[in-house]
Amino acid sequence: MKTVASVALALAMLVAPAPPRANAQAPAPKVTISGYIDVKNSAYDNVSFFDSDITTRETGWHTSTRGVFTLRGEVGKAKGVLALEIDLDWGQIGATDTVGRTGTDGATDLDTDTLVPFEFKSLYVEFPVPQVPFPATLTLGPAQPHRETFQFATLVHTDFPGVRLSLAPAPNVKWDTIYIQAEEALAGARFGFTRGEDWAVISHVTVTPFKGLDVKPIFAYHYIDGPTSVFSRSPTLGGLGPTGAAAAAFFPRGQIEERLTAGFDGMWRVGPWYFSPTFFYQWGDRELLQGGIKRDQDISAWFLDLRGGWRIGPLLLEAWGAYSTGNEAGDNLGNNAADPSRRRATINYYQPVARSSSWGSGWGLLLAANDIDYLFRTFGLAAGAIPLRHTYERYGVAHLAFRPSYDVTPGLTLQGLVGAAWTAEKVDTNSALVNAGTGSVALQPFDGRGDARYIGTELNARLIYRFAPGLEYTLGGGYAFLGEALEHGGPAGGAPRDAKNPWIMSQKITYRF
Repeated sequence: MKTVASVALALAMLVAPAPPRANAQAPAPKVTISGYIDVKNSAYDNVSFFDSDITTRETGWHTSTRGVFTLRGEVGKAKGVLALEIDLDWGQIGATDTVGRTGTDGATDLDTDTLVPFEFKSLYVEFPVPQVPFPATLTLGPAQPHRETFQFATLVHTDFPGVRLSLAPAPNVKWDTIYIQAEEALAGARFGFTRGEDWAVISHVTVTPFKGLDVKPIFAYHYIDGPTSVFSRSPTLGGLGPTGAAAAAFFPRGQIEERLTAGFDGMWRVGPWYFSPTFFYQWGDRELLQGGIKRDQDISAWFLDLRGGWRIGPLLLEAWGAYSTGNEAGDNLGNNAADPSRRRATINYYQPVARSSSWGSGWGLLLAANDIDYLFRTFGLAAGAIPLRHTYERYGVAHLAFRPSYDVTPGLTLQGLVGAAWTAEKVDTNSALVNAGTGSVALQPFDGRGDARYIGTELNARLIYRFAPGLEYTLGGGYAFLGEALEHGGPAGGAPRDAKNPWIMSQKITYRF
């Protein structure tokens, strides 16, 4: 939406601070650098990272390293930030050192002069807005971090290009409005870029009625024109097509999707207790081509995330419960134009502004996001891999977990976890798993009948050892007993194949500076 972007940039220019007077004492510039280096290692069996097929065995181990280096330049209250990230596998893993296989940028071998791209994690400028009777801050940049919800990745998880305006009209009130430029059409069609103009606006007000309680009403609007990024819409989710290219045929440029999400986020801390609820209702409409005919499809979904804990001395007891609605196995989500008996259904699975495999981080190593070796997760990081996060395929998801932690010493913590997961709607376990081993994996419904909800139960334990200033070692292992909901009928569909129970052992050394 060029009008919104233009207005935002014009506002930035209008409110930019005027140059200081010649006789004013300019504050001294200050430059700092901070960051971290993670060395991560995992041994695993049947995690299905590469083939997304939990019914086959896949055993191995690997090591990788991530480094993030953040440079900050400050003059008074204004600052510019540049953060660079690099992820490398240990040992050559492809035809060249520039090939990475586990969400990395490349790999090192006997000669470590490796040419790999640095990832821009942050690149923005932030400064106070003048001539405003209360504190106001403007942030501009093509890569700036999000901080929209108390719990990570419930609405958006990634850095984004855009504008953020933060206002504090009262000591206990903060209002943030964010414009995100997700995709830019410009003259893309001339050069083969067939996507449209995608953008989003998020606004939330954080109110602190009394110390310890923060309440945050949130509203988000997401506009998508035609084909889009996998972070905005899964290319195959819901059985639209066996590949991202096939699914894109339903959404050529000019087919508009509008999603509106409203709800609240909260954090309440009182004495040894904390409680953090998140609730979103999502509605909207999307256009798609079905059998060459343009059709409308409604969106109606909701998402709930509840977390809480109680500390007594060195013992911390925590629990997590979550539920996300989904679609039934027989719902026609766009790919059954030739079958009039399969009704075209409303989209009932929740879609955040930016899809993420990081939701639920810390609440499992197999059935939730692995936060130790965070680039190595069940079903993999492939863009089209079957998700087990905000929804399991079209079917929605429910999680319940309990996590006790005990501080043996100030530097040593032991932690355990038991967690279980289900789908909101029953899974067609005769579905065909299409394109396993590629970056775009789909579950294609077979007979349209729901058979099972139970995903599985996970047990895991970990040790966290802070053994020196800035250094921390984490070791964790998990085993999952998988249920019938993860069964499928193989490439052609049909009789369900048994899901194989996975295990993983992950460790990480982190150095922060």
